[in-house]
Amino acid sequence: MDIGLIIIFVVVGLILWLILKHVFANKCPKCQQYRAVEYEGHKITSEKEPFFKTLTREDIHKNSEGKETGRTERTEQVRMIRYSTRNYYHCNKCGYKFCKDKIVEEEG
Repeated sequence: MDIGLIIIFVVVGLILWLILKHVFANKCPKCQQYRAVEYEGHKITSEKEPFFKTLTREDIHKNSEGKETGRTERTEQVRMIRYSTRNYYHCNKCGYKFCKDKIVEEEG
């Protein structure tokens, strides 16, 4: 089998998987209808809590012509902020309202 044909199959498979994942992720927990859930908004439910996290970063080195000449990996202590949010949703088909909690970590 040709390598180009394998790459095409992998790309098409990945696209189909992403489409199906999106369709099935929007399923109402009450009426089980697909593509019925709509986002209403969110609310921060906890205090912003600072902490430190070790991250691995990669620096790309380029010459004066803009061509890559090398890469360097380094670890770094980064100040992060963690907080919880509650996302609100409703179903367009049956009117059911529900929420999902999510923990967010971001640099800060």
